[in-house]
Amino acid sequence: MASWVARVMTDLHAAFEPESPSLSGGEAWTVAGLIRLQRHLSSLSAEAHLLSADAQISLKEISRVLHDALSMDLLGSRIDTSKSAWPPGALSVLWSGGDAKSIESLLSGLASDHGWPRLTMVPDLKSALGQLERQTHDLWVVSLSSDGDLDLLNGPLASLAHPPVVVVVPRTIEPQAAAGWPGGLVDVVLERELTPERLRDLAGRALARRRLLLDLSETQKRLEELVHRDPLTGLYNRRYFEGRLATEFARAARFGEEFSLVLIDVDHFKAVNDTHGHAAGDVVLIKMAELLRAGVRSIDLLARVGGEEFALLLPNTGPEGARGLVERVAERVRREPLGSASRPIQVTLSAGIATCSKSDCARPALLYENADAALYLAKRRGRDRVEVFTPAP
Repeated sequence: MASWVARVMTDLHAAFEPESPSLSGGEAWTVAGLIRLQRHLSSLSAEAHLLSADAQISLKEISRVLHDALSMDLLGSRIDTSKSAWPPGALSVLWSGGDAKSIESLLSGLASDHGWPRLTMVPDLKSALGQLERQTHDLWVVSLSSDGDLDLLNGPLASLAHPPVVVVVPRTIEPQAAAGWPGGLVDVVLERELTPERLRDLAGRALARRRLLLDLSETQKRLEELVHRDPLTGLYNRRYFEGRLATEFARAARFGEEFSLVLIDVDHFKAVNDTHGHAAGDVVLIKMAELLRAGVRSIDLLARVGGEEFALLLPNTGPEGARGLVERVAERVRREPLGSASRPIQVTLSAGIATCSKSDCARPALLYENADAALYLAKRRGRDRVEVFTPAP
């Protein structure tokens, strides 16, 4: 599942890149990219049933937002600026590079029931970029004067880390402006065609597109997170854990730091299922995940990597530190029944620890094998214990 989510992520970023030089203007690029993304999502729908229920809901939400974005651009739907796109309160507008006298009349187009727009004027793009770092604005209107302005503006517009943008250009740089924007993230208007009504229409369109893009981005992040989670316990799943293990291994190898891997197994879990039923077994796993989560640090990574098996990555932690942490969790598990209130079930855990240091850790798979060997030793020695892997002399 994670692999096709990665493909969606790739297409999501590519959706707003120019696909063809023949497409004039950001809107055309947006349409082309969104259609490509929509087709990709449709081709993945056959695999959606493999997702958890929450992940399927997120996938549907992506499709809905995508449909809204396409409807806005392909059908030319007018934006209801009084409801969906316009933010509550008076609009906060950053205007860079414009003439104060000519701007005053245009601002009537940005007025709302909440009052006249709150205007911040700066003389040039550099000043505008500095202002954006200090203060949040609902809309950014940029009056350009040269090709140099185009080049300077392309940098901040390469991401969503800016407010919706309306670009006002003189006739002299119209061709360059039409061909130079990241797809669909700006609206361009010629200086001579700018009226209060036109400005309001462009602002509403920019605000609505921005809202749709943010919705799409946030929903996609939510889907990616859900795909990486175990649906029963809410912990990370094995696929995600293995990726993070490789990342942590590379980081530790680079900086010469040690870290520990812990494999944890619920003792005699098959007997729990056989005696109390699988529903009760699920409750035990959920409660076990809660106890483990409560016992680790914010920098640690906890995952469910098998039926009753959990894994824990402990950065900057040696074997004794790892043992102390796991022993504390194990003691709490001994004290607290993990079943339901009506059917308490007492369980214990076994754990194996392996530590990776610069001198004795060759590859991530070997570290996992060492932790697994230590876990096996804990089971062989009677369970309900923690063992640390010791290399053979």
